[in-house]
Amino acid sequence: MLVLIAALLAAIFLTELAWEWVIFLSGILTAAVLSLASRSAGMEWRLTRRAAQLAQCRERLAGEQAAHRHAQAGLASAHGRFDLLVDSLPMLYAYLGPERHIRFANRAFRQWAGLKADQIEHWPLKDILGEHNHEALAGALAAAAAGMPKAVAFRLAPAQGPSQPVTASLLPHRVDDGVEGLFLLIVPTVAEGAAEAPPIAFAGEAQDLAAEAMAEQLTDWEDEDDGARLLAALEHDEFALYCQPIVPVADRNRPPCHEVLIRLREEEQKLLPPGSFLPTAERYGLLPDIDRWVTRHLLAWLQRRAALDPAWQPTLFSVNLANATLADTGFPDFVQEATRQRGIDPAMLCFEVFEVDMLHDRARAARASAALRAIGCRTALVGFGRNRVSFDLLKAVPVDFVKIDSSIVLAFQRDPVALAKLKAITRVCRTLGIRTIAEFVESNEIWEGLQALDVDYAQGFGIGAPRPLDDI
Repeated sequence: MLVLIAALLAAIFLTELAWEWVIFLSGILTAAVLSLASRSAGMEWRLTRRAAQLAQCRERLAGEQAAHRHAQAGLASAHGRFDLLVDSLPMLYAYLGPERHIRFANRAFRQWAGLKADQIEHWPLKDILGEHNHEALAGALAAAAAGMPKAVAFRLAPAQGPSQPVTASLLPHRVDDGVEGLFLLIVPTVAEGAAEAPPIAFAGEAQDLAAEAMAEQLTDWEDEDDGARLLAALEHDEFALYCQPIVPVADRNRPPCHEVLIRLREEEQKLLPPGSFLPTAERYGLLPDIDRWVTRHLLAWLQRRAALDPAWQPTLFSVNLANATLADTGFPDFVQEATRQRGIDPAMLCFEVFEVDMLHDRARAARASAALRAIGCRTALVGFGRNRVSFDLLKAVPVDFVKIDSSIVLAFQRDPVALAKLKAITRVCRTLGIRTIAEFVESNEIWEGLQALDVDYAQGFGIGAPRPLDDI
């Protein structure tokens, strides 16, 4: 095209052509220029369209990544809950590989065998059960290995003590090309005329098994006094404080807030999630001690931070309270004295209570919330609207913030019911003078969707992940 234009211009200006030819060639030149401009405009339009498509792809990819993270977190949580459930069963459970070696055995199985996890896994079932017990299961093992579920009743003989009537169930773990492994479950047999089977003698006290399994499964404290271990962690400050930002949605003049989280720091600096030690702490009644530890160390950090930078403007820091702490009538006095000693304004603290704990005892929750607000602290209701939206709780228990449950936040853009719940919560809270916080804002799409609503704050990994308190 450029060569043609150059040739035409040369023909017009360097030759003595008649004016008819000049007009003709000028028309060709004009057509060529217009064609070039049209092609350029078309390319620019296609480029703009491709850029818009790329932006949409990036947004969809971000959404898919957030969904993938949720799926991974949910799968990990489901696996963890399943492992805890299986490990808490007061009966023998094991998974056998195709070679009939034990790949997994629950706590009851390990107690019966008198072995730890690393001593029992990958060992042949025959060596663990003993010759007599293995012979009783031989036929059922062969049938299950061939793909047929099988149950057999026999008397399980421990290494020491009397035998006990049990029923062993063997289920094949089928895959496309055959049986990959076997599930083995041994339960006590119900005697004729009995209401239920006697507890398995080797399983220990059934009421303690679940909590002990949690401690062993998640913290490897199998041979220690779990309560003493947690008390030692509190005394030696083996915990670390993290925080996650809570940012304003519409009114950017409001300062951001932070939720304070606690982590247990193990000897090798391995950080475990709160679920690894909180069930044990709850079992031993240590949750109020942990809540006090968090409050005390947060106030100490605020005092140090203000001393290092007098110009620093502190914001609101929220702390989760356990249900047992609500029953601790001395906790508000503790907070008041601790803030006075550190010179910290109590209005900088917000104490979060889960909706299920408030519903458990509204009167107690109301007293605790009122006592904390009376000394200048704020309170927040967490997980509001998970099952049903009932504003009676907001009337019964005075709070300053309401955290809208993640099930609503994650669904309001595609579910009209969730959107209606969200609008109703924000409308009522605004009427009552309560500020709202959207939990679990995991993507830019959710964040942008909240801009058109009356939500005051937002929190989630899409805004900021938890980080050490010293990093803010």
